[in-house]
Amino acid sequence: MKKIILPALAALLLLTTACEQEKVAPTQAPEASATAQDASVSTIPCYYPDNCVLQARAARTYLGVTPALPYGLTYWTGKQAIINTQRPRIGSVAICAENNYYQGQRVGHVALVIGITGTGSSAIIRLHEANYGGQYCRKDRSGTAAQLKIAGYFY
Repeated sequence: MKKIILPALAALLLLTTACEQEKVAPTQAPEASATAQDASVSTIPCYYPDNCVLQARAARTYLGVTPALPYGLTYWTGKQAIINTQRPRIGSVAICAENNYYQGQRVGHVALVIGITGTGSSAIIRLHEANYGGQYCRKDRSGTAAQLKIAGYFY
């Protein structure tokens, strides 16, 4: 049954255009034995290449990270409201202060933290993200929090 539903759901979600637009509530990602601490991040599927919020939520579910990423994250104010730490952790969601707009309102960006090298403000953070620079998932963007425009994290 899952083999039929997931491709159909993926095709439906490809119709959305904005990274942060949450028109369709995602289904839960398939369970996996990995946790955020020992996960091979290369196994995180790309469920929502055109929606950063839905992809971050699905990736956390895939890794078994709780709590789930909340809803209401279409616009920047919603993303800012969920920041609960300034320290990155593997599996946390980086809230990025990108100056992109949807329907005249600032939306920002979110991405899953999949790697951290170093500590403090010079730590290099690696992200798993969707719809950044195109409608696809990527795991190759990294930099300091300042370089990545990270305002804070949700964990």
